[in-house]
Amino acid sequence: MRKVSVAGGCTVRTAALGELTPDDFQRWRRLDARALEPVPYLSADYLQPGSAHWPAAASVRLLLVERDDEMQMVMPFRIMPLHPWLPFPSCPRGTSHWLMRRPGSFPS
Repeated sequence: MRKVSVAGGCTVRTAALGELTPDDFQRWRRLDARALEPVPYLSADYLQPGSAHWPAAASVRLLLVERDDEMQMVMPFRIMPLHPWLPFPSCPRGTSHWLMRRPGSFPS
């Protein structure tokens, strides 16, 4: 897991789906409840149980943006080779769906 602090008091980290703690999933559920545009298949209630039954879930990573111990954004992604003949790791386009807080729900 990597963690970086950025401007505005936010922390950005990446983690594998299996590395998240029960507290992380709880904070993710609170984000689901106040998401700018809720996407059911990106919810913690969908991905957490599915990861136990899907072996490829180990390759799913999450970009997490947090502030004041609350999640502000979650974006799942996978790192995979560009092509079978080019084994360089990349994050393919088309994995850019994310969950983000509604603008009015930010503390002032």
